[in-house]
Amino acid sequence: MNNFVKMISVENDDNYVFIMFQTNWKEAKFYHKGKLVLSNNAVEKLQEGITFDIPNLGRAEFKLDRKKHEPTLYVNDEIFLSETKISPSENSVTGVVILFCFFAFSNFLPFALNIANYEKSTNKTIDMVFLFSLGFFIIIYTLCAILLYSRKYLFYFIGTVLFTCTTLYFCYLSFFEEGEIFLLFVLPRLLLIGLLLRYLKRVLRLMRTSKNNAALLDSTNN
Repeated sequence: MNNFVKMISVENDDNYVFIMFQTNWKEAKFYHKGKLVLSNNAVEKLQEGITFDIPNLGRAEFKLDRKKHEPTLYVNDEIFLSETKISPSENSVTGVVILFCFFAFSNFLPFALNIANYEKSTNKTIDMVFLFSLGFFIIIYTLCAILLYSRKYLFYFIGTVLFTCTTLYFCYLSFFEEGEIFLLFVLPRLLLIGLLLRYLKRVLRLMRTSKNNAALLDSTNN
């Protein structure tokens, strides 16, 4: 059974070594940027510690813990950590998922109220358009939350762009009011957009990591 671990530089996450191995670290193969740099069939050597060169990266020192089978990698005296040892908060987009759920719920409340009062409406056409818009927002934000939780990072951008566009619409409306819409809708939304944008760099890194991992798996399987 093929297993793999990604060892990432603590100083630059663009520098990493991809290690594929069989059960109990047999037939370990070290890859850098999709190219095989070392193949080792002796687990004992890994436990004793090995030194090898990685082209365009530097001198590597690798050692496998005898009991826990945890890898330790240094390249040019710089430590590389396995992806599982990186703080979970640095790879988490739970905050965005919660925000998208909140956006869906905040649209559901007026949607439910309008459904309840639809029969009493004096202008059903306008109410129908309003209900359709709210239903659309509920569906999109819910899908974005579910799929982002499933690590489909593209939906971060879909949800964020949708929320930003509706905020711009409220900004437009605020020009015709005396500040009520701005204080009630625009200002809180601008703060929420700021929260969403704080995750931008993290999402881009996670997208790049996911793409690189897929490419490496393809290259090692071929």
